[in-house]
Amino acid sequence: RGWCHWHQDRFAEAAVDFSEAARRLPQAEEQAIARFKLGEAQMRLKDYTNAIQSFGRVVTDYAGFERVRTTYFDQALYQQLSAATAVTNLVVAEDAVRKLLEWFPDSFFSDRALLRFGSELNRMDKPADARAKFQLLLDRFPKSALAPQVHLAIASTFRQEFDFTNSVRRLD
Repeated sequence: RGWCHWHQDRFAEAAVDFSEAARRLPQAEEQAIARFKLGEAQMRLKDYTNAIQSFGRVVTDYAGFERVRTTYFDQALYQQLSAATAVTNLVVAEDAVRKLLEWFPDSFFSDRALLRFGSELNRMDKPADARAKFQLLLDRFPKSALAPQVHLAIASTFRQEFDFTNSVRRLD
């Protein structure tokens, strides 16, 4: 039923159903999917604190399930990062990025996580920290399709510090 509500964009009802499914199902792949979808529904409802917990449980409670690990963990960590940045919980956000880079260095989400986290740091007036994350992205993913955005973001960090020389240099 949660899936039906989900496809009808009725996320509050979907969250209730996914929560109930996670409670009733035995600890297995289906329960992990219910928890993951619960987290996604919570994100849609802007219930970021509970979404952080739901995605965190996917990662901690299902480490012994190979298919869950390979299919959902990188997405769960990226979603956890997204929820954590929404409530400016930098501890959780940085932990999610660290795990994503360690466990899934080749994931579709790895370079995106660094860009997102760096952008959040810059938004929070931490341009040097943001620049370090952006540079890490360029170092670890030299062929990333996100490189142009990253160079622009680095220029933005310099501009935020009124270092227009380095900002222009980066834009060049």
